[in-house]
Amino acid sequence: MLNTFHGTRCLHQQHDNGIHEFVFTESSRQAVDEWFTQLDYITRDVPSGTMMYFLVRSTATDVLPVAYMIKSAFNWVTENPHLYTARVAFLHRSNFYYPHAKSFIRAWQMSNGIAVRFYPSDRRDDAVRWLLAEN
Repeated sequence: MLNTFHGTRCLHQQHDNGIHEFVFTESSRQAVDEWFTQLDYITRDVPSGTMMYFLVRSTATDVLPVAYMIKSAFNWVTENPHLYTARVAFLHRSNFYYPHAKSFIRAWQMSNGIAVRFYPSDRRDDAVRWLLAEN
């Protein structure tokens, strides 16, 4: 693993295969803010058109603040529409509420180069295969 960031609410690791993995350790707005701070840092010097791969999961006991994540994603993509193309795979637990995810996907996919998928937490290998697929 490369470029490991040890945050307190959202951990980041870049794996050798190029995937940036984010793990939320708590369910809070501060954790979401930390995630977007990390995205700013990671994408700061990325040339336009570079494909990025993000795997996102949570170990927090509570559900992440979905409405705040949607608003933050919308704002982030609006401020950074030119930065990169990306695939984002979210690993979720059984208490995941899918209708909120549709709004999140729309916010992220405002940029034509961003694709988002959601996978149950026990399908990590499938999520990684999709992230790295050549299609």
